Amino acid sequence: MIEKPTSVERTVDIDEEMRKHGVEIIKSEPVYPLPLAWEGLETLPEEQRANLRLFLEVLHLSSSRYANGILMRDSFGNDHKSRRQPWRKSMSEEFGDEFDAYDEANKLRFNIIYGVADSLRSTVKALNNFDIHTPQAEVLRSLEEKVPTMSASQYLTLSDEEKMQVVNSIDQIAREALGILANAGKIDERRT
Repeated sequence: MIEKPTSVERTVDIDEEMRKHGVEIIKSEPVYPLPLAWEGLETLPEEQRANLRLFLEVLHLSSSRYANGILMRDSFGNDHKSRRQPWRKSMSEEFGDEFDAYDEANKLRFNIIYGVADSLRSTVKALNNFDIHTPQAEVLRSLEEKVPTMSASQYLTLSDEEKMQVVNSIDQIAREALGILANAGKIDERRT
């Protein structure tokens, strides 16, 4: 088995190496999420409050991760299995942890998109189960309605332009969710 180098062992500029391989790296406008704040949980029994808080924390984490991710734009198009996967494997073997961190933060990957979508759906389901109807809960419900619904196989058939539309939609949802989760009771009046 090939031993993957760690970023400590290397001094290569990963951005430059990616450009050499025809991959454009686009970094996101950073988001510095505030700590999770939520009103209206006090009336729930302790176990339900703990369960709902866990859903909210997962949504907070997945939204923060997505909003602060990067875009790795390549020229592979829809040729995922025969070109992109072998390229990713070879880059991982050559550049190790540093490439893997970039790859895992790539907003175009379905897994990271699904993380935001699924955590939002799960949170809204919990809000519904626990009959929570605060202004924050209503905004999360409206965000959940905006989440594109598709499977991984459907996503892989989209054009690069269509994937970018999905990325932009999920990015906006993630950023709005972070704002709602961190600003208890401070929701724009036009949205409630």
